[in-house]
Amino acid sequence: MNLKFSYVFAKFYGLHAAKRVPAYLVSTILLPLSLLFIFSEISHGTLLYFAIIGGFVELLVTNGLNNLTDSAWLRLRNQFKDLMVATGLGPMSYMIGLVLNELFFTLPGLAIYTMIGIAFSLFTVAGFLIMVGILLLLYVAVSCVAFALSFIPSSQRDIWGYTSMIVVVLTLLPPVYYPYTYLPQQVLYPMLVVPTTSASILIQSALGLSPFYAPALVVFTVEVALCVAAAVFLTRWREK
Repeated sequence: MNLKFSYVFAKFYGLHAAKRVPAYLVSTILLPLSLLFIFSEISHGTLLYFAIIGGFVELLVTNGLNNLTDSAWLRLRNQFKDLMVATGLGPMSYMIGLVLNELFFTLPGLAIYTMIGIAFSLFTVAGFLIMVGILLLLYVAVSCVAFALSFIPSSQRDIWGYTSMIVVVLTLLPPVYYPYTYLPQQVLYPMLVVPTTSASILIQSALGLSPFYAPALVVFTVEVALCVAAAVFLTRWREK
C-alpha cells in the first residue's frame, strides 16, 4: 500500500481543486443547511437536534458517494485507472486517495455543523467522540461501496441518476433527520439494511436523544465489514 501516493493524490485532486473553485465547498453544505431549516421550521424546533445530526450524516454520505462519480469519471474519461494499474499501484492506495480527497470538501461543512451543535448545547464530550467514530465508520463504508460500484458503469451518463437516487435512499427515507422511535418495528427492521439507519440510531442514542437500540450496533458493525469487503473483493482492478 502506497500511502504517500494516497496523500499526494488527495491533496492535488481535493485540496487544490477546493482552492481553485471555492464554490465546491459552498455547494456541499447548501442541501444539509436547507434541510436543517426546513425540518426545524416544520417541527417548530422539536426536530432541531435531529436535523443537526442529519446534517452530519448527509454531508459525509453525499461526499462519500461522490467517490462513485469521481472514480467512474477518472476511469471512463481519463483512463486514469488503467494508468494506475500499469504502474503497479494497488486499488486500496487509489481508493484511500479518493476518500481523503472528498474529506477536504467535507471538513468545512462538518466544522459549521459542529459550531451549530455547540451553540445549541447538543454535545457532551463522550457523546461527541462516539458520534465522530460512528460518522468516520459510516463514511468509510459508503466510500467503499461507492468505489466498488464505480467500476460497473460503462458510460458517464449512467452515473448521475444513480447517485441522486442513492442519496435519497440513504439520507431522506431512513430516520436521519427524525427520531427512529417514530417508526413502527415492522418498518424499522427492513430499514436497518441501510447503514445510515443504524448509524443515526447509534448517534441519537449517544447524544441522549433516543433510547439505545442494541440491534443497531450489531447491524452497523456487520454493514461496515461488508462494505469494506465489497471494496476489497469486488473491485475490478485490471487494465482493459
